[in-house]
Amino acid sequence: MKRNSHPVIGLTGLTCSGKSLVAGRFHELGAHVIDVDKVGHAVLEDLQVTARVAERFGEAILAANGTVDRRRLGKLVFSDPQALSDLEAIVHPLMRERVQSEAATHCQDQPVVIDAALLHPIGLDTLCSAIFVVESPLTLRQERAAGRGWETSECSRRDERLIETMERIREEADCVLDNSSSPESLTEFATRIWKEWNHATQEES
Repeated sequence: MKRNSHPVIGLTGLTCSGKSLVAGRFHELGAHVIDVDKVGHAVLEDLQVTARVAERFGEAILAANGTVDRRRLGKLVFSDPQALSDLEAIVHPLMRERVQSEAATHCQDQPVVIDAALLHPIGLDTLCSAIFVVESPLTLRQERAAGRGWETSECSRRDERLIETMERIREEADCVLDNSSSPESLTEFATRIWKEWNHATQEES
């Protein structure tokens, strides 16, 4: 994607790091936010994708209404690296295509934020003019996960596929937002960073 008058920012971080809070604040400040998790859910609802997934993993992963049961599918693929790789081969290219199309539609008129834990694995980082990383200590992330009703180990399980590369991503990021304090502190920092970044972008254009 060519650089436009408004930035396309990739927002990433580990599980329960606080990305959604930052994305929500950026939206309030005028950004169009693309929630890549929701894009992935929409892709799985596509009938052709449903058929491909059922062919690969069996009809046991389908709900009674014929749609993909994401909980069943998740239990299967997260316990089998090859199964996870096969699923990603089906859905990631389609997810990237949809995100690219949506970003292109909006980036001429307003800043765009791509909110994605799997920003780099899906290849969405190549669509971005900047990368922002939200980070938070594991203990705090586990507390937030518990608040969602998850088991203590859920953060670590979800982190497994990203933890090795996140340090490199952090080092290359344009901004790191520290979420080791309060939600209010993170929101305040996100507001300041957003305004500074947009001011700098406008001066460049």
